[in-house]
Amino acid sequence: VLNAMTSELEEKKEMSRSLDLAKEIQQNLLPKQNFSSGGLELAGKSIYVDQTGGDYYDFILPDQSGKGPASIVIADVSGHGISSALLMASVRSSLRLRNKLGGSSEQIISDVNRQICEDFGDSGNFISLFYLTFHPGKNRLEWVRAGHDPGISYDRRTDQFTKLEGDGVV
Repeated sequence: VLNAMTSELEEKKEMSRSLDLAKEIQQNLLPKQNFSSGGLELAGKSIYVDQTGGDYYDFILPDQSGKGPASIVIADVSGHGISSALLMASVRSSLRLRNKLGGSSEQIISDVNRQICEDFGDSGNFISLFYLTFHPGKNRLEWVRAGHDPGISYDRRTDQFTKLEGDGVV
């Protein structure tokens, strides 16, 4: 009995270490600082209930010249644990890479969706996502809502909030 208990405790300790490592990696993938430029201010924070999971947000910022759009991503991978964290990291990587190729928000999200479905379609996991792009020179917002709650935009000039709704499936 003692041998079985010792083995179980060692397994639980190893699992805890793995979850701690996954949490550390996941948190390192989140934005390190807030962003402010051209009338756009971005801030975010993620507070985990579990050690790790599929919650994700990101700021995909213009290149070093400061020109071009800035994008915001808010997403949630179904489930919790290491598998959700790995899927979230894959989504982040795919979004950032595809974003650099340009195109509309719809094209970017459609391409990433196809890739994620190809890679993870049989896993049973799914992702809800809200992807917003701000075009500073045009003073225009463009967004895709893929089954996620609507975004909320605040205009401090008018002191009004606007829901950024739209159709879209998970």
